[in-house]
Amino acid sequence: MLYDKVVKSTEAREQLSKCGNSLDIEEEAIEELFEFTRLVIYGDKMSTTMGTARAAKWKALKKKSFIRLPPDVDSLRQHCLRANYLAYLVHHPALKDHPPPLGHGWELASGRCSLVHHTRLALPTHLPEPELSEESEEDESDEDNDNEEDNCVPRQCDDSSESSDTDSIDSTSDVEC
Repeated sequence: MLYDKVVKSTEAREQLSKCGNSLDIEEEAIEELFEFTRLVIYGDKMSTTMGTARAAKWKALKKKSFIRLPPDVDSLRQHCLRANYLAYLVHHPALKDHPPPLGHGWELASGRCSLVHHTRLALPTHLPEPELSEESEEDESDEDNDNEEDNCVPRQCDDSSESSDTDSIDSTSDVEC
C-alpha cells in the first residue's frame, strides 16, 4: 500500500531520490524527508510540522498506543541519517571500503555499533514557573489566608509491624492539618 502511494506520487519519488546521493545529507533533504513522512506515510495534510502531526495523531487515537504515533523530530532525524547512509552504500556498490556509520545515526557503544534513537530528551527536564500578573497574585494571597487546608504538613505514618533496613520514606504517608 505504501509502495503504491510512492509509485503514484512524483513528489514522493523526488523526495526519496535525494536520499543517498551524498554521505552527508543536506538539511533541505532532511526537511523534505520529514514532509514525505508526514504526508505520505502518515497521511497528515493538515499539520505543518512533525510535532503537530504527532499531537493530532495522538488526539485522534481511541486506544492510545505509541506504535502508530509518528516519531518526534529528533528520532526521525536519526532515522533519516541511517536511511541516507544505507542508501549511499546501495548507490555506490563499487566502494571497496565502506565509510564508518558513526555520526550517521549510529554510535559506538561497548565496542559495537548501535542505533542512535535520539539525541535529546523527549520531555523537558524542568518546567518554567508560570508568571502571574499582580492581580492574580493578590487573589491567590487572599485565598491562601482563607483556606486552612493549604497549611497541611505531610507526615510519615509509623508502622511498627514492618521493619525496614532502608532509610526510604514509607509509601503510607498521611497528611496532618
